[in-house]
Amino acid sequence: MSEKKERSLFIDVAKGFGILMVMCGHLLSTEQGLRYFLYTIHIPLFLLLSGFFEKKQDNIGKYLVKIFKRLYLPYMLITAIDYVAYTFIYKADFWHDSLIKTFKAWGGCELVFDIPIWFLFALFLVKAFFQILHLIKNEKVKNVIICLIIIGGFFYMRFFSYIPYKNRYFAIFAVVPVLTYYSIGYLVKGLIGRPSKIYTGNVISEKILTAIIMVFALLITAGLSQVNGDVGVLGCHFGNIIFFIINSICGSFGFIILSAILASSKKIKPRFISYFGKHSLAVQVTHYYLADYLSPYILEKLGKGDLRYYPPVQCIILISVILICLVILLVKDFVGNKIKGLRQSKT
Repeated sequence: MSEKKERSLFIDVAKGFGILMVMCGHLLSTEQGLRYFLYTIHIPLFLLLSGFFEKKQDNIGKYLVKIFKRLYLPYMLITAIDYVAYTFIYKADFWHDSLIKTFKAWGGCELVFDIPIWFLFALFLVKAFFQILHLIKNEKVKNVIICLIIIGGFFYMRFFSYIPYKNRYFAIFAVVPVLTYYSIGYLVKGLIGRPSKIYTGNVISEKILTAIIMVFALLITAGLSQVNGDVGVLGCHFGNIIFFIINSICGSFGFIILSAILASSKKIKPRFISYFGKHSLAVQVTHYYLADYLSPYILEKLGKGDLRYYPPVQCIILISVILICLVILLVKDFVGNKIKGLRQSKT
């Protein structure tokens, strides 16, 4: 497999695991043990992956425009639409209660459609910041600075995370943990290099050892996450910060190793997971909205209107949302390919 295809499949599989964990965490909210495990991993996993593929850009201005379009504009558009809806549904003051909140960049806090996209703005700032760091030519100095950022980030997460939502402007308080895990991913990239190096030993014993490390890392996270309890990056509550650091890093790299194993496998084709990973942003935007509108219909058909948070009912809702998201994505790709084909035939 070529390096480009390998990288693409690896990213898609890992992001697929991440977005499925996000969906399970949001829609299986009553299963506290599972929630503790998922909320410890899914955001750090996405951030480590983003940092893993961070690199210096030749044209910084062009790159900033690119990430502005890919990250900040979708954030602003979705959040602005949400707050406009907030204005009309709750008869709020548009200028003070809606428009201003959009620019505060809460992105997921107290919205009408409750679309959790706060990370887009934080990731935009972090990616822009790293391009400034890349101006430092001395790699050792740059790596020392990044290590200090990581230490400072964990220090902040331990001592300065208890700030009310109303005082959190421009998602700055969420940017710190985002920057911290993104930086870890970047440093690990320097040690590992290509994703294939995670799971391509020359002898079978090396592959077995890698698989054992993966299982051990996930078991550590599964156990300690139950001890640490409820956590959340956006809410900046991490429980015992030492436990959170161990859990989030072990769990994330456990899934990264698993993704590398699946991406390099000749027998297993993780098409479903990679397909969701390829469209992770679209799934992130739509899944919670779909669940809100599907739940009353499903509950009515099941005759369980008072059991919205009954685990079997939540599983039915989750499976329904996954299938509908899959159909929407397939239709979108089909229509997109048809339009692309028509354009090419005209030219």
